[in-house]
Amino acid sequence: MNTSQKMKHFPTFMILLGIVNVLVEISVAVIRILLKVVITEHFVTLYQSLSIIEPYVKMALETAIVLLFVIIIIRGKNDLDRVMIVIWGFVTIGVQILYYISSYYYGMLVHEMMSDLSPYEYGTFYASTHVFKYAPMFIGLIMGIIITGAILRDKWLVLICLILSISYIACYGTEDMIPVVLPNGSQLGLVIPALIFHITESIGILLMGIYCKKKYTS
Repeated sequence: MNTSQKMKHFPTFMILLGIVNVLVEISVAVIRILLKVVITEHFVTLYQSLSIIEPYVKMALETAIVLLFVIIIIRGKNDLDRVMIVIWGFVTIGVQILYYISSYYYGMLVHEMMSDLSPYEYGTFYASTHVFKYAPMFIGLIMGIIITGAILRDKWLVLICLILSISYIACYGTEDMIPVVLPNGSQLGLVIPALIFHITESIGILLMGIYCKKKYTS
């Protein structure tokens, strides 16, 4: 494989994945805030339904993008495109399935602990262990970026991975959430590892696609 070869489809592939993730994250955040502000008797049901529906919608959109670009690279002759799209296709689908499985069992654990702990103890437990929920997918994203950087011999991608990894590891054992007070007086607790993960998965992937498009396309 010629690593000096220019890429044609991979940057667009990453930009589309980034856009999907950004739109999903924004939509979910807005809906959750609205459900908190306009609390109804069906609040819990709506909140739980959103958590169930979100992964399927996101996975369906991303799978469609992966399949589309797999068809494109099969017909094309760009080896660099093929390698990159296969790597990130595996991260997008394969690693994400593992992430959803681990998230399911984490959710069961959190649900059980909710009835055994006081509200303060539960909040501390939730914040300090939330980092494990995102670990499989975050590791997949970091490995994808590192491999991409290694293949392209791009030191900046590797450096970004190092910074993200140190930031995420530093969150282990963090017991505090960032409180956000809404107009109606209710609060949302933002967990730092979750913020790092979601920003990396959405804005990070989008910016990486734009970066690759500017630097590595013909």
